[in-house]
Amino acid sequence: MAQAALVVGVLVFVLTGWRVLSDAALRQLEDRYSVPGGDLSKYAGVIVLGGVIHREDGRGHGQLPLGESGERIVEALKLLHQYPSFRLVFTGGDASVTDDGSVEADQARAFFESMGVSARRATFERKSRNTRENATMTREMLGADSTLPWLLVTSASHMRRAHETFRNAGLNVTPYPVDFQSRASSDWADYSINRGAEAWRTWAREVVGYAVYKAAGRI
Repeated sequence: MAQAALVVGVLVFVLTGWRVLSDAALRQLEDRYSVPGGDLSKYAGVIVLGGVIHREDGRGHGQLPLGESGERIVEALKLLHQYPSFRLVFTGGDASVTDDGSVEADQARAFFESMGVSARRATFERKSRNTRENATMTREMLGADSTLPWLLVTSASHMRRAHETFRNAGLNVTPYPVDFQSRASSDWADYSINRGAEAWRTWAREVVGYAVYKAAGRI
């Protein structure tokens, strides 16, 4: 029994780092929605989910400490510059409150303002702590404007749960996935235990998270 458990443990460890498997699993999540193309001017703007800015830059240089999902902010900024009529809604509160009491939305506000996005175009929801609260608090904040067409910007692996949660909360959103972590094809010899483990962690979080939200009636 002990030998069998050891063999299974070693096998799981080895397969975890095999990128062919982890990429295939992530692609099932990330390829569900395509990035909208063509003229997007019919949309009211972008709703950007938080979870992209770390608590602080760690060195006090005043730089924006983006995490691995930084494409959410970068792509949103590109769309705001491309479509001057677009409005910005950033939703993300206390995942990690800073020493001065600010939350992620406050850091996002400072960044977008420094990039030339005027306060008239931007709204920041700063109390939500998870995807469900992102949706319900954004719905309350937008009011009647929730029925306008919006682009929902979040990581591709997270989009299914986010999109269905926002639609269930009453928002008229179209998926605009970013932060693709899987590759279109994988080399059979590509192996990385660190990247593989991270990919499986992302996959598990979203699969379990979706199941929990489904059971709770949030989607």
